[in-house]
Amino acid sequence: MAEAPVVGADSFVHPTAVLFPGVVLGSRVRVEAHAVIGGDGFGWVKGPAGLRAMPHRGGVVVGDDVFIGAGTTVHQGVLTATRIGRRSKLDAQVHVGHNGEIGDDCLLAAQVGLAGSVRLGHRVQVGGQAGFADHVSVGDDARVAAKSGVIGDVAAGATVGGYPARDRASWLRGVATLRALARRRAGGAP
Repeated sequence: MAEAPVVGADSFVHPTAVLFPGVVLGSRVRVEAHAVIGGDGFGWVKGPAGLRAMPHRGGVVVGDDVFIGAGTTVHQGVLTATRIGRRSKLDAQVHVGHNGEIGDDCLLAAQVGLAGSVRLGHRVQVGGQAGFADHVSVGDDARVAAKSGVIGDVAAGATVGGYPARDRASWLRGVATLRALARRRAGGAP
């Protein structure tokens, strides 16, 4: 059994939040109501008797000055820790899958979902309800628009949006084209 959770100096964990064994919070971390940090990830192994849960023993390490919003879930890693970098801010109902890594100074708006083994670089900004497929890597200083579906790697400094997420210029051209087609179908001007 992993060790009891460790809570750093001047950190605040709301009474209804859950910290599993193996969780380490840095200093000045705030964990809001109903957040669950360190539960098992979604890992299943198919065998002759059907599916069985894959053990998760890697824990979660949260850097200093992190904010974790209400209802957020952070799954522990399988063998190595899931990590949230210093000064990162996770809004309400964010999900971080097992073995995920979030760099320093990242901002994730409400309802962002990171599947297992997603890696966000430093200073990444993610709009609300964006979703990330497993094993995706996002470079430093990248930005992801709200409701985007990220199914491939994102380069450092890039701004992407849409589904599947693509570079900003391509995404905006696609939106403009769809609007023009809709106006034509409705009998309006192109």
